[in-house]
Amino acid sequence: MVFEGYKCSQCGAKDFIEEGKDKLRCNYCKSLFFIDNNSDDFSVIIEKGAEVVFKPSADVTILGKLKIEDGAEVELNGKITLIEKSSDNKIRKAKLRLKN
Repeated sequence: MVFEGYKCSQCGAKDFIEEGKDKLRCNYCKSLFFIDNNSDDFSVIIEKGAEVVFKPSADVTILGKLKIEDGAEVELNGKITLIEKSSDNKIRKAKLRLKN
């Protein structure tokens, strides 16, 4: 599943693939990020057709898992935690690809 609501803090890409229950990998520079998904039950479900924006100043806490269905437009301008930085060379190449 591709997550487009996050922004890579390394190269700036907004294209991620889920790796396991609590990790996202950047499709451009391949850096790996931790996301907090420690519950088996969804606390919040954003359904298909929804348009949701969490602005940088938003202070939102979701205890449990967030499910974003395909077809929902969600913009998350918040923070994600880097757990495995990609190589500087891959990050540089990813930034160049994003400019084109």
